Amino acid sequence: MVKHGIYSGNAQQAAPYNTRSGRVPLPDPRDHPIPHVRGPSRADRFTRVKRKFAAKEKTFRLDAALKDESKFFQTRVKHLEKYLKANTQKCPGVILSALRERSLTDHVKQQAQASYDKMREDRVQPRSVSGIWTEDVEKDPEWLVIYASEHMDDKGNIQRDGFHAEEMAYMVEQTQDHLALLGVDSPTLGGDARHVADVDYPFLDYIDASGEKPRYKIETIGTHHDIHCWHQQAHKTSNPLPSADLRGKATAEGAMVARSYILATAPQSKYLDMLLERLAPKEYKQLKATSKAGRWYTEQTEGCTLGLTTTWKVQVGLHLDRGDWELCMLVCGGNFLGGNLYLPDLNLCLASPYLFHAIGSWMAGRMGPNDTCTPGRVSWVHFTHADVHQKLQGKREGYFLSGGFTGFLHFVHPCHSEVLELISGA
Repeated sequence: MVKHGIYSGNAQQAAPYNTRSGRVPLPDPRDHPIPHVRGPSRADRFTRVKRKFAAKEKTFRLDAALKDESKFFQTRVKHLEKYLKANTQKCPGVILSALRERSLTDHVKQQAQASYDKMREDRVQPRSVSGIWTEDVEKDPEWLVIYASEHMDDKGNIQRDGFHAEEMAYMVEQTQDHLALLGVDSPTLGGDARHVADVDYPFLDYIDASGEKPRYKIETIGTHHDIHCWHQQAHKTSNPLPSADLRGKATAEGAMVARSYILATAPQSKYLDMLLERLAPKEYKQLKATSKAGRWYTEQTEGCTLGLTTTWKVQVGLHLDRGDWELCMLVCGGNFLGGNLYLPDLNLCLASPYLFHAIGSWMAGRMGPNDTCTPGRVSWVHFTHADVHQKLQGKREGYFLSGGFTGFLHFVHPCHSEVLELISGA
């Protein structure tokens, strides 16, 4: 989790692994779509990962597995919270209020880029141990970054604070299967023009060592935005809307798959909710309230943010997410080398809207005979935009779904059947 206002960075211009600037014309993305996952069916994979949480049960029952999953996550958070309380670190000279108030001038951007370049030049080693970093004030310092990876407990045992290997494998499988149907926005092939500079060659080159032909393959890369409530970027709209990707881009099948993907990300959202509630309760309380008011799909109750951006194997350059409210939560997975998170404002390298940040250049691993997914770095970014968060302050649960921002709100109380007609501004 990263407090907004901190710069992070990776230089897309120095990404030789998925860029072929000399190849013209570009391949047709329809010839190189994201493939479906190999191996077991989606139902079998779901049962496999959930069975872990019901290992003591003689007969697998989904309700018991989900309950045990919550217990596993709660225990994990408890261990992490205890460790972080004893190992809090300050970032020398960094004041959060100064980061919040700074203007995003060319000089500030140049300073961030220079700091990032120096970190890479100095080969700053990435931190692999969990940690929490705060601003440099004596009284009630606010946190800047919370990193959930792993740590050693008092008994010398390694505690895994992030997602375990089988959990992450399931998330990547689910993501690849859904994006194979939904697709991603690849800027230079007619997608979001704001990211043209980020993707010079919108394909990933990788080696398939599984025995399938051809051995050398390419795959479309890009981003997918599942956002319950936002003002569409680069569009002129007065009222917030669910994103086009979340609506399935106006097709019935797309809408069904988009809804399925939101449900598939539930374990990730559940654990992040638990982490934020225990480690950043003030921010969690505010986000949870606006999330309940602004959700478009209400079948999934996990998740305190309204936005999820899936970055599918894209090299991510130095940037600042000014539009997000206070914090964002980042999760990454896949088969790759490199790809560390750089925070030049704090001189931190880890394996926010106030922090500049970047992902170091990475290279896809090889796809082996037993691999179900294609290689590459996948990341999920959970956030809520600040303007929408402000508009949803004090609104009832279900406000947006029930017609909020459209002139009249038809509100069904969750505990009763009566319908109340309310002016949306009330």
